[in-house]
Amino acid sequence: YVHLQSTSILVMMTLLLGLPYFWTEKETYSVRALVDNTESDQFANLGFRIRPHFLFNTLNSVAHLISLHPARAEKALYNLADVFRVVMADKRELVPLKAELELAEKYLFLEKTRLGERLQVASKIDPDSLGIMVPVLLLQPLLENAVYHGIETRFKGGRVDMSVQIIDKQLIIQIENPLPEGSIKRISGNKVAQENLRDRIYRTFGARGTFDAHEAEERYTVTIRLPL
Repeated sequence: YVHLQSTSILVMMTLLLGLPYFWTEKETYSVRALVDNTESDQFANLGFRIRPHFLFNTLNSVAHLISLHPARAEKALYNLADVFRVVMADKRELVPLKAELELAEKYLFLEKTRLGERLQVASKIDPDSLGIMVPVLLLQPLLENAVYHGIETRFKGGRVDMSVQIIDKQLIIQIENPLPEGSIKRISGNKVAQENLRDRIYRTFGARGTFDAHEAEERYTVTIRLPL
């Protein structure tokens, strides 16, 4: 318990002091010093903005778990640290899809720790796709949108579906979530994350990489196509 408590304090302090970007519904604040508007900085600005509710809700969940399930609480903290480590990385980097899937698994573990049975996840991954190089933070922002705009807005939650296929020399990634329940709507901040991701895909693959999002049959679907 002492080890867990010290680890918790260290990780929390590291996250809170080192987090470079915070997402709000109105605007994004950067704690970086002002720099020249070079191409590199423009690219970095297309990176991920994380909603503070995710951090605070996760820490609250961990605090609740510490006395009841210390091993799960410790795992959650390490997963949270791993997520933020990637968030703060260089957004120009290409990584194996396997690394993105591992990060997605850690993020979903954190959300399931908080939401319990309200969050269901179904994945279908082509094993031949695991070594394909993709932009860093390709999946996690989309999964966060799926949870925030789809699952959290529904009383009974719902299911997030993720599939990865190789078809006609293209890597095709799809993420689906239920639409908000009834009249519950959240400010469409997901459009900002989607536009950032669309821009990063274009800068990496040009017109050969595409990003599409649409609603149909009470489901919201994002489809990414990357050339091989």
